[in-house]
Amino acid sequence: MTIRRHPGDFRVEERCTRAWSARVVPPAGEGGFAGDWFEVWQVEKTSLTTPEAAARLAKARGVRAGTLAHAGLKDKHAQTTQHMTLPARAPGLAVEPLSGPGWSATLVGYAPKPIGPEAIEANRFTIVVRGLDHGAADAMAQRARALGWRGPGDASGPVIVNYFGAQRFGSARHGEGFAARQLIRGEFGAALRLLIGTPARKDSGVRRAFTLACAEHWGNWAALLPLLPRCPQRRSIEVLAAGASEREAFAALPNFEQQMAVDAYQSHLWNRAASRLARAIAGGPDCAIVTPDPGSSVDDAGLIFPVRERLGEAWVGLACPMPSPEEIVPSQGAGSEEAAAWRNAMDAVLGEEGVRSEDLRVPGLRRPAFGAAPRPLLVRAEGFDLHPRPPDGLDGADSGRVSLEARFDLPRGAYATVLLAALGA
Repeated sequence: MTIRRHPGDFRVEERCTRAWSARVVPPAGEGGFAGDWFEVWQVEKTSLTTPEAAARLAKARGVRAGTLAHAGLKDKHAQTTQHMTLPARAPGLAVEPLSGPGWSATLVGYAPKPIGPEAIEANRFTIVVRGLDHGAADAMAQRARALGWRGPGDASGPVIVNYFGAQRFGSARHGEGFAARQLIRGEFGAALRLLIGTPARKDSGVRRAFTLACAEHWGNWAALLPLLPRCPQRRSIEVLAAGASEREAFAALPNFEQQMAVDAYQSHLWNRAASRLARAIAGGPDCAIVTPDPGSSVDDAGLIFPVRERLGEAWVGLACPMPSPEEIVPSQGAGSEEAAAWRNAMDAVLGEEGVRSEDLRVPGLRRPAFGAAPRPLLVRAEGFDLHPRPPDGLDGADSGRVSLEARFDLPRGAYATVLLAALGA
């Protein structure tokens, strides 16, 4: 079976909260209005990352890319719709739609502050799974039922462990190294080399040219600098060439890239603790769905999803904090038994890593930080539907294969690829 045969097979629509939408003022025809306002753009993109689309919108509006805000990151290999804000150039006035290769944007109004993650209520996914034989198609529906879906007409879909998906880990997949492991030991040079001096299979364009040059000439900064293309990561090599420390060079990376290095490792630790807890909840292989982990972020056993009948309401409401120097006890939706189970699972994972929670900080730098934000242990796919898709020729006229289309809503921060993994796709 395959997903993402072409970008239209994976569609994502960002849905904002009522509170955010209520604060968006439609454009006025003439005259505008006073004060500091932010333009709110609805951006549609295909085969672009969110930062790439944001940079193109910022350039089209003639503002610095750093002044643009978005609520969340959307898949590159997909057709996605999301919202972005930037400082208003003419507050209140209508502006013509903008577009370029792979993206388009429409001004939908003005808001008194930039958009942030809290503006997202859910993401609506429409995903086509192709190349299934009839047995595999039936197995997907059976898995959905085991996880809590009652079949066609039941919009309350499967309940799954809220693992982070493969795209969270970038090139830092398990077994290839997490830069944050070096960061918490103060080994900034090793972390920097892993982040910008190690080519990854999916690198392309400027990024590929940059990482290849760094890999070949790492340590010879004077020779390396003239070979590097212009990009934000170049600043780190300029700092090293000027004789500054490796810590200063790391701090010269874009803030987003620094934080993503920490977030990837945090997510890896959270996934491993969630996997341990899921195994304990399930109580045995007959009460769980085990599927290969597409990001290799947990362990060789794969992702573990307890069947719905094993999940009491206390587990459904459990919010588990990300590992950090702060207290790691769940803060909401948990009794003492569930809280202790999460704490024990995370303690075991940290022990296997050879670190303590108080070690989760980058020495000498205030950021990036290991924050203790809570994450629901479980999520439900709302508005769920799984049905055969009429043949469209992309599977081959005589292939004997079928396609299924899955539609569902997931809350902010949950991954459609994890739900697909639970369903066997």
